[in-house]
Amino acid sequence: MRSLLTTLFALALALATPCLAQAQSPSPIEDKPALKFAEVERGFYLDAQVGALVLFSPSANQNAGISPGFSIQVGLGYDITDRFSLNLFFLGSNIDMPSGFRSTNDMPGDVSAFTIGLLGSFAFFGHPDPNGIDRLFLDAHAGVGVSLMGPKDVYESVDILVRAGIGLEYFTRLRHFSIGVDLDFAYGIQNLGAGVLILPQMKYTF
Repeated sequence: MRSLLTTLFALALALATPCLAQAQSPSPIEDKPALKFAEVERGFYLDAQVGALVLFSPSANQNAGISPGFSIQVGLGYDITDRFSLNLFFLGSNIDMPSGFRSTNDMPGDVSAFTIGLLGSFAFFGHPDPNGIDRLFLDAHAGVGVSLMGPKDVYESVDILVRAGIGLEYFTRLRHFSIGVDLDFAYGIQNLGAGVLILPQMKYTF
């Protein structure tokens, strides 16, 4: 009887050993899925532009002539889709008036304007790089803003600025950064008159 119990115990131990070893062995490590990054970032962005402004005839004044100046713009925008975006822009401009210029108040001197407005942009053309990623875009944009004029003795304090134009933008391989240039026709309804804006751009998308 003892011999039979010993045999059964040995047999049970032999069968249980592989199961215990399997239970104690570590489970295989699964590979984590590789992180994927967007080649071109979209979403909230901040842009900065510095360029030239030329007015053809401010306030329809016959003595104004061609009046050059410079502009600095900062914008905060959002890409609603891959092709359409909205931008809240802050545009500061200084215009160098000719020496013979006289305002409606018969005052000489340069003119400055600070404009706050909203700009909508639609990219109607995209060109892919060798990897098939669209990086170069051509867009059409338009917007309107309120301009605060200065000095106060030269022009009325407020103007309405309407602008429209085309833009070229290239998304670099640094992912978050893009560069470009905008060419806009601008018109100040009350004071500034017709003009052209040329604004090179650098943009960071969050």
